[in-house]
Amino acid sequence: MRRLLLYILLTLQISIYSKSITINFEHYSLGQIDQSNVVIFTNNFFDDSFISFSKTKFNKHISPNYSILSINSLPCIAVEKEALKDWNWNENIKIKVLNGIANNVKQSDLIIYPFFLKNGIKHKLTKITLDLSFNSIQNNIELRSNDELNSSVLSEGDWYKFQFDHSGIYEITYEELTDLKIISGPVENEDISIYSNWAEMLDFTVGNERPQDLIQLPSKLKGSSDGIFGPGASLLFYAEANGHTFYDSIDNLLK
Repeated sequence: MRRLLLYILLTLQISIYSKSITINFEHYSLGQIDQSNVVIFTNNFFDDSFISFSKTKFNKHISPNYSILSINSLPCIAVEKEALKDWNWNENIKIKVLNGIANNVKQSDLIIYPFFLKNGIKHKLTKITLDLSFNSIQNNIELRSNDELNSSVLSEGDWYKFQFDHSGIYEITYEELTDLKIISGPVENEDISIYSNWAEMLDFTVGNERPQDLIQLPSKLKGSSDGIFGPGASLLFYAEANGHTFYDSIDNLLK
């Protein structure tokens, strides 16, 4: 496989400027999703726990060093408190800045959850004004040489796909491979390998790394002799099945 060889002369011109923005939270009411009551407002979004939030998009990168200039809020009513019983109430307003790149254009999402504690009382925002800092970056790029990745491990050899319902250590024997007519007789050890990729969903964040090709899994040959995978031999390896649970440190939830 040819690898990506890219020599770049990159000059960055960075300027930072600030701007105050005001976001309104209007027309609170009670809605229903999957027989569960939820608090909604104009143009809201929902997270995995059906908690509503606002999202404002910018065609530039936002610095995480923002400041809150002013807030207006109202106490939550009883039905809103009940609908928000699983919300992690805190005196700090939950604000997230997500920066990424799409089609070579810098983009940011400003996410604000309007529910917070004020003097120990559950409140909802009606208006918030923030002072945001933006990064304005100009790139001058000179490509010195470019050898693009244009091949895959799948372009050579014979490939067979297996599905695993549970993550764990698996063993494939010579006899199983011959019964499946994957091989017709003994082969050299280096002629048989296991490839895969992570079994998780692709990251939704724009610009984050995604798999480019299959990677070879660590494996152990058992029972082979003189470098030959033949009768009585087997291949041991660890495989991941679909379906993962992970802890989201931002939302404090298992997902």
